[in-house]
Amino acid sequence: MQEALTASGITKSFGTRPVLKGLDLTLEPGTVYGLVGLNGAGKTTLIRLLLGLLYPDSGSVTILDRHPGPQTSDLYRSMGVVLEHEGFAGNLSVAQNLRFYARAKGIAKTDFERYFEKYWAQTSIADTSRKAKHLSRGQKMQCALCRAFLGDPRVCLFDEPVVALDVTAYDHFCGMIREARERGAAILISSHQLEAIEELCDRVGILEEGVLSPIRENAGPVSGVAWLIRAPENTLFGEVIQKNVGHQPVHIDGVWEFRIDGEPEIVIPELVSALVEAGCPIEEVRPSTGGIRNSLRDRFRAANRKRLSEEP
Repeated sequence: MQEALTASGITKSFGTRPVLKGLDLTLEPGTVYGLVGLNGAGKTTLIRLLLGLLYPDSGSVTILDRHPGPQTSDLYRSMGVVLEHEGFAGNLSVAQNLRFYARAKGIAKTDFERYFEKYWAQTSIADTSRKAKHLSRGQKMQCALCRAFLGDPRVCLFDEPVVALDVTAYDHFCGMIREARERGAAILISSHQLEAIEELCDRVGILEEGVLSPIRENAGPVSGVAWLIRAPENTLFGEVIQKNVGHQPVHIDGVWEFRIDGEPEIVIPELVSALVEAGCPIEEVRPSTGGIRNSLRDRFRAANRKRLSEEP
């Protein structure tokens, strides 16, 4: 399958401070990728590089077989983007703002109205006569998401898209993401909201000290019941777990985390036997109370403690 987005060997420094160090990333059509990391790790910088708003010191970015930049307006019409600033004119109404962006994407007025009626008429931004400056933070984010999904984009890059959403708006966003995935869009979501990352993303990577490392590589969002086994990282052990439970395990800080769909009293003993036979020294086996979210939180806290201890 041809990649929708490819970043190869990306490096970026600001002054003497390196932010990204030889970063590689690929996004296939129909994939939702979760990008996590501490504040200042370089997540927003990476998204701006992918968009062509910044240029890497070395390496290259390709989206839909094009290199993003000022001369690729047709490429941007095939993309959906949410950045930290929503970019709406405060004195214009919701409708005026959204119609402006629809025209910029080459979307006819009737097509925009049909899209809005289908997906957004039952949301809190349905009153399109309100001026943008009178919207709440969450409503402005919904408007940004409405703009991003205009025209069925083939690639979506979202920077903190759920931070201000209430429960209803969050559920609506999840539905839009799943529909976009089903029609083959490639989606990157950068967020500190780990619940959203775990629920929506097929693959997850953590950006630490300029390096992007995978922490989930599977064919779909997680399902089933979470368990963990404390044991060393070893490719063979990971293969044994995946073979026995049917889900790709994640190894973080000495712990394998994975999902099981069958009965634990049957699956877990069989898995433990298989690991022992493979020579795996198991220290602990138990249900996971927080899944990947708690492991990531622990990892972030450890990284933050390390960073603070190194500061002068």
